[in-house]
Amino acid sequence: MNLSIRATKRLGPFLLDADFAVSGTRIGVFGPSGSGKSTVMRLLAGLLRPDSGEIVLDGTTLFSDRGGIDIPPERRRVAMVTQNPALFPHLTVRGNLLFGWRRAPAAERQADPPSVADALGLTALLDRPVRNLSGGETQRVALGRAVLASPRLLVMDEPLTGQDDARRFQVIPYLRRTCERFGIPFLFISHSILEMRLLADVVARIEVGRFTSVLSPDDLAFATVDGPSGYADLLQAHSPREVGEMTAWRFGKGEIHIHPDGGKWPTPRRGSSSCRQGT
Repeated sequence: MNLSIRATKRLGPFLLDADFAVSGTRIGVFGPSGSGKSTVMRLLAGLLRPDSGEIVLDGTTLFSDRGGIDIPPERRRVAMVTQNPALFPHLTVRGNLLFGWRRAPAAERQADPPSVADALGLTALLDRPVRNLSGGETQRVALGRAVLASPRLLVMDEPLTGQDDARRFQVIPYLRRTCERFGIPFLFISHSILEMRLLADVVARIEVGRFTSVLSPDDLAFATVDGPSGYADLLQAHSPREVGEMTAWRFGKGEIHIHPDGGKWPTPRRGSSSCRQGT
């Protein structure tokens, strides 16, 4: 998947001035609340019209003010999954999944309902009313409905925000496995370094309406304001201490040593270890 966005959009006092290009199948968009992440994705999906600029997805121009192009949302084949899954409450799990499948032209269908239900662990829930689902199950149904629409790109706008760690870690493997199985590239929007590390291969970073860099999830952790605290958060670390040329972060009963050169580890002395148990 190749995506290029050069677009501006003013919403009250906020100005989005996006100019970035990314390639890959698992792209992260990272930034704090209010930075413009969701606005960019709404422009991409056609739910908002840019004031100016151009949006190109895999060689197809979705929007161009100069070219007079503005493809309507239903023809862009960009599916969205948000924090609020917005399932149809009067339908069962099966009915919600079939809604996505029926919206996809027969010639463009990449998956069938039984296969998607199996991939997402929903087969036993097909006849259940969606009001009786857990939060994690609800997100899996929303993901299945989006996948069955056979999009050229799946956009996930902070779908795991507000869920506890147990539910997040239940949904993430399903998300990765399903998109890989059916060959659907995705953009995953989040302000969580942990989610970026688990889901993205490359990350576009946005701050105050502007994209500042495109980098790896590992580099993102060190590029944040708190430096290596991205790893500390990931590992539930506590106060660091210096160990020679390295910084030691405690987590649980263990300890991880991080070198400031980001992976250029010094040669260990006999009897030493880069990760040791205890204190």
